[in-house]
Amino acid sequence: MNKSRIANAMEYIDDKLITDSISYRSGSKKMFWTKFAAAAAACAVITLTIAKILPFTSTVTQSVSAEQPDSAAKPEIKYVEMLIDWMPYNSVEDLISDSDIVVVGKVTDISFMVHDDMTDPPPVSKYDKVLCTVYDLEISNVYKGKVGNNIKLKIAGGLEDEAYADEQLAVLGDQPGNVVIIRLCPFEPTLEIDQKYLLVLREFEDFAGFYYPVGYYQGAYRIDPAPDISDDTRDFSAKNIISYFGEEQWAAFKSENYAKTE
Repeated sequence: MNKSRIANAMEYIDDKLITDSISYRSGSKKMFWTKFAAAAAACAVITLTIAKILPFTSTVTQSVSAEQPDSAAKPEIKYVEMLIDWMPYNSVEDLISDSDIVVVGKVTDISFMVHDDMTDPPPVSKYDKVLCTVYDLEISNVYKGKVGNNIKLKIAGGLEDEAYADEQLAVLGDQPGNVVIIRLCPFEPTLEIDQKYLLVLREFEDFAGFYYPVGYYQGAYRIDPAPDISDDTRDFSAKNIISYFGEEQWAAFKSENYAKTE
C-alpha cells in the first residue's frame, strides 16, 4: 500500500478530539473509554479512506450443487403379472383341433408392439396400451395348415429382461407418471433367439399374418432337450403332438433333429 495515501487519510482525523480525550481526567475509567472511542473513530476514517483509494475487489464463491437428475432419465419399470382365467386342454386332439397351423420354426427376431386393451387393433389410447412380444419365426416343418416360410407370433405381455427394457419403453412411449408398468402373462411361453420350437398356433382375426399359441404354454415346445420326454410341468410333449399326425412323422422328426444325440 502507498504510505503517502495512508498519511493523507490520517489528516481527516480531528486532532482536537484526540487531544481533549487524552487530557480529560487522567487516570479515570472514562479516559480509557474516550481514548478507545477516539481510536475507533480514527480506524473508521482510515478504513473508509483506503476503501476510496484502493480498487474494489470481490471473491465470489459458487456453491457446487449435486448433479441434477437428467430430465430424460429412464422411468422406473414395474413388471406386473396379468390375471388370466383359462381352461387348459385335456387332450392333444382338442388342442390341435382348435389350431390353424402346427409347425416347427426357429426364432430369428424378437420385437414389441402395442394394441388397445379395449378395442384391440391400433390406434391405441394412451391409457389402454398393452405391450405384446412379437417373435419372427422361420418355418422348417408344417404338420397342419398352409403357411409361408416366415410367420409372426404375437404374445400378450412383455419380457422381464433388462436386455429388452429400452426397446419396450420406446414402444410404449410417454406414460403418465414416472413409473412404467409392463404387464406379463405368466402362462404365455417365452421363446429365445436361434432356438427351434414346435408350435400349435391360431391366427388372429384382426391381425392377418400374426399367430398366437393355442392353450398358452400348451401350444409351444422347445426342441431341446429330446422332446419325447415330458417333464412334470407339461401336459403334453412334442412327441404327443407330432405323433398325432402319424408315427412316421415322429420318426422322421426324431431322425432329423436328434440322430446325433442317440
